[in-house]
Amino acid sequence: MNFFVIAPTNIFSDIPSLREKTVRVANLVRTLLIFRARGLILFKYGKEDEELYKLIEFFKIPSYLRKLVFKKEKALKYVGVAPPIRAFYEDSDFARYGFVIKSENGVSYVNIGLKDLVTINSIELKEKSLVKLIREKDEWRIARKEEDFLFGFEYYIIEDLVNYLSKVKNKENIIFATSRYGKEFSLEDLISLNNLLKIKKNIYLLFGSPKEGLYEIFKKLNKKIEEYADFVYNMFPNQGVKTIRTDEAIFGSLAILNLAVHKSI
Repeated sequence: MNFFVIAPTNIFSDIPSLREKTVRVANLVRTLLIFRARGLILFKYGKEDEELYKLIEFFKIPSYLRKLVFKKEKALKYVGVAPPIRAFYEDSDFARYGFVIKSENGVSYVNIGLKDLVTINSIELKEKSLVKLIREKDEWRIARKEEDFLFGFEYYIIEDLVNYLSKVKNKENIIFATSRYGKEFSLEDLISLNNLLKIKKNIYLLFGSPKEGLYEIFKKLNKKIEEYADFVYNMFPNQGVKTIRTDEAIFGSLAILNLAVHKSI
């Protein structure tokens, strides 16, 4: 079972400070890695947030490559105050991110954070590009698509939420929307979901923005959320704050649903 998180691009629009945004984006990346989410899909909604995009890309990359991949720029000013990510793939000895240093004469030389560069024979990779490598029989090769899960979550920005949901709504997937106006999530729902996951492959978790929930967003799109989501649940029925931040809702929802995925209830 794979988790995919769908959220608006204005997920951090309530934060005036780049310093605070940096820390919260780092924590969002940590959340997705903690629960081994396979994808983060951001749908364009509200004001564009180039700082968000850059920070996600930065924190996804293993720390041993960041100075090679990124230059000093305003969006990355406070990355030093963010918590360490320490993703599971950082210390892997068989699946590593790499940065192509040089390609010539059919050989590519790649920095994968070890003492020496590794060589990829019979292929010239684009210099200064990021690659995913797998160690097989003491040699390194380019990772295959089906091995992407060894490198954390994929990250996408989409233009049309409704069109995307229409494509992923099928018999293999569950689209699970969260809203304070949804049905209160209960133990019985967790048990039902646990049984349903025996025949499903993916859960797509859909979240609103800090200022507008999913019902408000879909109303603006002239659509009804129930037409695109299999379930609409209130994951925090008795909440003790006026509003729950989207990144808080993502962590809490994944923590609850993780039980359904990995435990026999």
